[in-house]
Amino acid sequence: KHSLADLPGINEKNNSKNDIEVYPNPATNNLTFKVGQPAKIEIASIQGQLIRTLETTGNKMSIDVSSLPSGIYIVTVKTVKGIEVGKFVKE
Repeated sequence: KHSLADLPGINEKNNSKNDIEVYPNPATNNLTFKVGQPAKIEIASIQGQLIRTLETTGNKMSIDVSSLPSGIYIVTVKTVKGIEVGKFVKE
């Protein structure tokens, strides 16, 4: 498990830690988001094209990424505590 802060390319917009985890990285079939509060999650291609937007209500959410082409994707997690941006690799 890695937090977004451990991923290359993390760009924190504020100084607070959101305690967000995205795993596994790299991912093959499923990607799990562990967040401490409700969040809006955006997944975009490395070129910036928005692929999927989802909202969490609980602390954990898994999504199926098996249909995504292999490559690097940008994950933006927006919560009341701020915004965190990280990357994940789809194998």
